This record gives sequence, structure tokens and C-alpha cells, in this order.
Amino acid sequence: MTITTTQTLNQKAAKKGGKERAPIIPKENAPFTLGQIKGAIPPHLFKHSMLKSFSYLGVDLLESTIWLFLILYLDGLTKENTLLNWTCWVAYWLYQGLTWTGIWVLAHECGHGGFVAQEWLNDTVGFIFHTVLYVPYFSWKFSHAKHHHYTNHMTKDEPFVPHTITPEQRAKVDQGELPHPNKPSLFAFYERWVIPFVMLFLGWPLYLSINASGPPKKELVSHYDPKASIFNKKDWWKILLSDLGLVAWTLALWKLGETFGFGLVAALYIPPVLVTNSYLVAITFLQHTDDILPHYDATEWTWLRLASLFIVIVIIMGALCTVDRSLGWFGDYKTHHIVDTHVTHHIFSYLPFYNAEEATKAIKPVLKEYHCEDKRGFFHFWYLFFKTAAENSVVDNETNKSPGIFYFFREEIKHGKAH
Repeated sequence: MTITTTQTLNQKAAKKGGKERAPIIPKENAPFTLGQIKGAIPPHLFKHSMLKSFSYLGVDLLESTIWLFLILYLDGLTKENTLLNWTCWVAYWLYQGLTWTGIWVLAHECGHGGFVAQEWLNDTVGFIFHTVLYVPYFSWKFSHAKHHHYTNHMTKDEPFVPHTITPEQRAKVDQGELPHPNKPSLFAFYERWVIPFVMLFLGWPLYLSINASGPPKKELVSHYDPKASIFNKKDWWKILLSDLGLVAWTLALWKLGETFGFGLVAALYIPPVLVTNSYLVAITFLQHTDDILPHYDATEWTWLRLASLFIVIVIIMGALCTVDRSLGWFGDYKTHHIVDTHVTHHIFSYLPFYNAEEATKAIKPVLKEYHCEDKRGFFHFWYLFFKTAAENSVVDNETNKSPGIFYFFREEIKHGKAH
């Protein structure tokens, strides 16, 4: 049985026209343990500070409130200038959506126990702020935990599970009888533009509603269904509570619409939520999708059921199938560094989010080439999203030593390179 490690992404490799695939090594030769990685992190970084956590949340809420009142003021001030008025509103939507992404991240940290030490307080804060962003808190908390346990598993991971090319399809592609599934033309409108934009604006609600982009299931799977197969039966009431929270929030929005006008409430709320959803989709997609990152089927995961190998489960099969990327210094600040410290988050998801930067610096000397990152900033991040969404949909196991390890299908695979 083997495992696959990752290697650092960098501009030098990109300029050469490709990235070297990570080597495959025997699992018993893993060069570090969970204890060694944890030992590299100063112990105080694992301690929660309620004051610090709520100060981050308070800053986000203050910024959101200021921006809301500012757009109301600017709207009245620019009524006579349509272009300027629209410019103000678009700026509000984009900035408010980014701010709400930060709030979304903090609610997500609550689900991991990374906000405060008290579970009840984590769940209370997370429930409130995920609900106002139209996320069923407990439902997603439970399914997201499965993602952390089975990152890049072909049948047990939750979001963005790629399709597998069959030997027959591969042969037809090699013979030119079928177009390359991961190589759409620059003018392929559907692949280049429709798919990425559908992912950005509809991907999140579709995933919550019908498990879109998740692994194939025998039945319809919905995060709103207390009896869905992705949940434990004992948690049905928490799923129902999440649904009731969304119903209550919908009624609250309706009441606000009756009071202040439905058009105004819609303009203030809906576009920023769509922007937040877009950031969420792009961030989570790129965190685990890259040419050098492997996916695994059940044959490579059977040994994970052994309790003695739990360390290998978490570190090798999960955290190292993750890329630390960057939205630029401001974007990383606004999203509480969930993008540029995600490897650390997958190893120690309960670590306080405000200590993730320092913890990442501490573990890099231990992980060495096993730490995967690509921090070329905001514009490269969004370029990479549109490119990857169009070109990374089908995986292949033809050229690997183990048929249970899959990489994104490329013609260059045969030469050990991937673009």
C-alpha cells in the first residue's frame, strides 16, 4: 500500500511549463509524525482567547455596519447620477461580500472548535452567523467534518469530487475520436465561462440542496433533510433546528422588506451573499484542486480503518492534499487567513484561527517539500480559478504505480509533467 505526498508549487516550476508530480513513497517511510508536527508549534498557540476571537468578529460586524450606512448615504447623494450611483452600489456589494466571507469563515471556525474553547458558545455563534448567511449550521458542520476526514477521497469526500475517465474513453481520446475532457478550446464558451460562473453563483446552494459536486449517491442527498445519509441518525434534531433557523431568518427578512421596502432589503442583502458564496466556492475549490494533488479510491483507503494508523490518515491523506494559496495581503486579512494557512487548518482544525499564520511558519521546516503552496496573489488566484474550473474535471489513474491513485488527466502525464 502506498501514499502520495505533495510538493511545493512555485513560479519557477510554472515558468518551465509544468509542475513536477509529487513522488509516491511507501506509507511506512513517512518522514514525520503528527507528534513531530505538533511539537514544532509553540504550545501557547493552541490556547483560545475569547476576547481576541470576539474582537475579530466585532471588527467584521463594525465594518459591515459602517459600509451599510455608507451606501445608504451615498445612494441618496448620487441619485441624480446613475453611473456614479451604480458604481457605489457595486463597490458596496463587492466589499460587503468580502466582509461577510470573513464572518462566514469565523462561523466555520466555530464548527471546528477554533473560535473559543466552549463548544456551546462555538455552536451558538456559528449558528447565528451561518444562518444569516443562509447556511444550515449543524448540517454543514457535520458534512464538513467528513470532508476533513476524507479529503480527496473519490467516494467519501464531500465537495468537488472529479469524474473518472474510463479506459475506453482514454483510448478514444488518445486516438483523437473524443476531445480531451480537460483541454477545452479558448473559445469553448460553455467550459470556459458557463461552468465557472455557475460554480461561483449557484454551486454553493446546489451543493447544499442536492449535493452537487459531491460523490455519487443512490438517493438524493440534501443538507436540509434530517434523514439524509450524510448525517448520523442521532443528529436529526440539529439538522431540523438548522432548517428552522433559516425559516426564521427568511421571515425576519420579509418583515424588514415590509418595513423598509423589499427592493432596498434585496439590494442590501442578496448581491453581497452571492459574492460571499462566490468566494466560498473559489476558495474551497482551489484548496484541494491542482494538477499535482492526488485523489484516492477505496483501495488506497482500506488501511485507514486501522486505529494505529490514524496519524497517517490525518496528515498524509488529508492535510497534504491541500494547497496554501493567497488572495493578496488584504484578501487574506479579510478572510482571516483561511486561504493561506489551510494546510495547518487541515492538520489542526481546532487551532485558534488567529494563530494559524505563526503555526504555519513553525511547521514548514518539518513538512519541507511536503508543504504545498502557491501564493501569487489576488489576480492570479482568480485567473487560476477560471482556468482550473474549466480544465480540471476528469481524473485518471493510468500512469500511476497504484490504480487507486488518481491525478487530473493530462497528455503530459506520460512525461511526468502536468500543467
